[in-house]
Amino acid sequence: MNQDEPNRSGLSAPEKKRQLFLRQKELLLTFLERGAISQAQFDKSYGDLCRKMGFESENDRKSETEEIKMKDDRIFVEGHRGYCAEYPENTLLSYEKAIDLGVDGIEFDVWLTSDKVPVLMHDGNAFRTCGVNRHLRDMTLEEVKQMEAAFPSKFGDRFVGMGDPVRVPTLEELLRLCARKRPDLVLGVEIKEYTEETVDLTVALLKRYGFFDDCCFYAFNARIIRYLKTRYGARTMGYPDFQMKEWTPGSYDFYDEIGLSLALVRSEIFPIYQAKNLPIHMYCADNPDDVSLCADRGAVLITANDPVPLMRYLGLEPNPKS
Repeated sequence: MNQDEPNRSGLSAPEKKRQLFLRQKELLLTFLERGAISQAQFDKSYGDLCRKMGFESENDRKSETEEIKMKDDRIFVEGHRGYCAEYPENTLLSYEKAIDLGVDGIEFDVWLTSDKVPVLMHDGNAFRTCGVNRHLRDMTLEEVKQMEAAFPSKFGDRFVGMGDPVRVPTLEELLRLCARKRPDLVLGVEIKEYTEETVDLTVALLKRYGFFDDCCFYAFNARIIRYLKTRYGARTMGYPDFQMKEWTPGSYDFYDEIGLSLALVRSEIFPIYQAKNLPIHMYCADNPDDVSLCADRGAVLITANDPVPLMRYLGLEPNPKS
């Protein structure tokens, strides 16, 4: 490239180097998975690659500007499925209330409809929250938008009949809400439909609305975590190997952070995952005792169904309008 020619890729030299490193690592992993090389050959080749390119052999890290964004060096507050202790999960109402409460970020779950529109729901099957025993991937967007996720088995009739605020939302509807109310909000994007198409459509929307650079992607699938990292250089959080689908050797190398449930945080195997030296997300801490435990065990981010106890622990005053 000519010295005066603009960098049309938008990547700095270190970022280009990292992308090259990740592509070569992906190639080695493909050879290993197909049996073209042995584990010993992979370990040697990967070690040589790391030394040649100046990366750590176990868990190469993103630059400090790409690491988890902390707020004044305190624990990051993430609303799980919005403010789902008080409002129906994964609805615009729940997310708006979480934003109004004053959380740092929100977490949501992405599926595709049969006509390939990213929509938000945890289970995939709509029965638990909507009372409709069908899977989102088998429904058109028009069919999905007829459902209210009012979650009557949890909230009774409190939210039934409210209409749009509790209808199953599209990802784009949520991004419009966030752009209007809090354009600096950090998004925790859980990919639930384990296809590259789901990732591609989700990333495209996040980039269109300006949220991609600061968001973090979650998945219980190692192949999807690897695709997010190698295709998009995304910030990723995976889970312990025994909880992951499609686990392959070297999958931890594609993690920027790791997510641990409270059951694991309390367990005797917690030190195994603490020793991986990855920033730890802990979920879900909804009372003062659980919040204190997570803080004592080094959480950098805590996800909460009810963020109020966490906010008060941190000396933050929840917005009383929520």
